[in-house]
Amino acid sequence: VAYSTGLVLPFEFYPVWTNIFPTSASALGGDIVTVYGVGLLDTSVRYECVFSVQATQVRSFVNEAVDASEVRCPVPLWPNASSNVEVQVISILSSGNTTIYYLDGTLTPAAFGFFLVQEEVL
Repeated sequence: VAYSTGLVLPFEFYPVWTNIFPTSASALGGDIVTVYGVGLLDTSVRYECVFSVQATQVRSFVNEAVDASEVRCPVPLWPNASSNVEVQVISILSSGNTTIYYLDGTLTPAAFGFFLVQEEVL
């Protein structure tokens, strides 16, 4: 931002995500989680969804940036069915710098649940 006095102040926009859907999926993986927000379409940035609980962390690369308000991540195979985990979205710049984005710009990751799908026996 430039002022008439010649003073220039740096100004940056950061992506913010506001919601994920669905909030649970099969521990077998393969489903798609849609992340909603604003400012999510930056071609110089690679986004990942990070599913984590305690020492277990699985990253899932965004496989589709629909537009600036919606990206989609495949749900990874999760080693422990019936787990409640946290989800964060991170961006990785071409320089290798990483930024973690939390739900609604807070320091709180989104809650996500994995469940075991029961096969029906006929």
